[in-house]
Amino acid sequence: MKKNNIKKIIFGSLLSISICLGSAVSFAQTKEDYLDKFVGNIYGIIFNREADEEGKNYWINQVLDENIGVLDLLNQILDQPEFEELNISNEEFINKNYELLLNREADQEGFEYWSGILGDNTSKNERLSLINEMAHSEEFMGEINNLGILFKKYKQEPTVEPEKRSDLDEFISDAYTYLLGRDYDYEGFNYWKNQLTSQSKGAIDLINEFIKLDEFKSRNLSDRQFISEIYQVLFNREADSDGLNYWISLYQKDKTSQRMVNIVLNIADNTEFLDRIKGMNIIFKKIDLNLFYSELLTKQNKIRAINSSQLSEIKQGMTFFDIIVKLGRTRNVSNVEGVNVAKYIVDGSKEFYFIFSDPSAIYKFNPMDILNSQN
Repeated sequence: MKKNNIKKIIFGSLLSISICLGSAVSFAQTKEDYLDKFVGNIYGIIFNREADEEGKNYWINQVLDENIGVLDLLNQILDQPEFEELNISNEEFINKNYELLLNREADQEGFEYWSGILGDNTSKNERLSLINEMAHSEEFMGEINNLGILFKKYKQEPTVEPEKRSDLDEFISDAYTYLLGRDYDYEGFNYWKNQLTSQSKGAIDLINEFIKLDEFKSRNLSDRQFISEIYQVLFNREADSDGLNYWISLYQKDKTSQRMVNIVLNIADNTEFLDRIKGMNIIFKKIDLNLFYSELLTKQNKIRAINSSQLSEIKQGMTFFDIIVKLGRTRNVSNVEGVNVAKYIVDGSKEFYFIFSDPSAIYKFNPMDILNSQN
C-alpha cells in the first residue's frame, strides 16, 4: 500500500493530528483488521466476555472516522461500572494489560516497574491511570502509528490568559513542555492537578513519573539539556551558568541507575523550590511513611532512643538510609513481618514509629515537620 507523507490538521473545537511517514510502507494488516481484534480483545481479555457485534462496529467506525483515537476508545469502554467491579488482583490486571496492549507476556523488569507504580491501589481511577501510561509506551504507540491510526484526539480548549494561570498551572504545564517536549493534554493536566492539590502525590512524584515515560526517553537529552529542563520545571527560569555547571558535574559522577532521580532531588532541595511549593500548597514528595503510637515494638531489643538535638541534625532531603547512618548505628531499625520499622523516642517521652517499605529508597521529608504535626 502506498502512503505519501501526510500531515492532517483539523482546526476548530477539536484538534486531531495524524502523521503517516514513509513513501512506501507495507502493512501486514489493515486498520479495520487491527481495530476489530483490539476491540474484541478489550472485552475478551479485560471483561472475559465477547463484545456484541453492533457495539464493536460502532467503536471501530468511531476510530476510523477519527471522531476518537484508539486511546479514547479504550478509556470510554473501560469507564463503566463493569470495569470498576472487576474482581482481579493487581498482578492479574498488569498481565492483562500486557496481553491487550503489547500482545505478549510481561517481562520481569516491566512487571516490577508497573507493580511499583500501582502499589496496593485497586481503585478504578488508579487502574485507568496505569493502563493509560502503559498505552503511551513506544511498543504500543509504534504499532498504532505504523498503521496510521489516530492515537488520541485532543480537545482544543480556550487558552487560559497567562495572568489567570496559577503557579501550580505553570508547574504542570512546564513539566509537559520541558520534559515531554509537548503541550499538555487536558486529561493529563487535570489528573496531575487533582493529584497535587489533594496531596495524593507530590511535585517530585510528577517529575519522576515523567522521566520514566518513553515519551521523555525518546528525546535523548544531553546531560546539559536535561539539567536545563529540570531548572525550567522546578524554578520556572533558566539555569544560571555556575549552577548549571555544578549540577552537570555532580550528575556525571553518579553512575547509578537512579542518577536522574537523585539529581532532581538534589536540585530541588533548595529554598527557592521549597518556598515555591509552599506557595502552591502542594507537598514535596509523597512518602511511604506512617506515624503512629502503639505497642508494636515494645519487645524489640534493638530499639534505642534519640533526643531532639540528634533529630534536629537530620536535614531535609536525607533518605531514610542516610538518617539511620547519621544516628550512628542501624540497631534502631527492626524488621517486623517484612516491614522496616524505626522507633524514635524524642525527649524521653514522645515515641515515633517510622514505617518504610524500603529503607534504602529515597524519601525526602523534613523531620521537624513530623514533630510539629504531632503537637
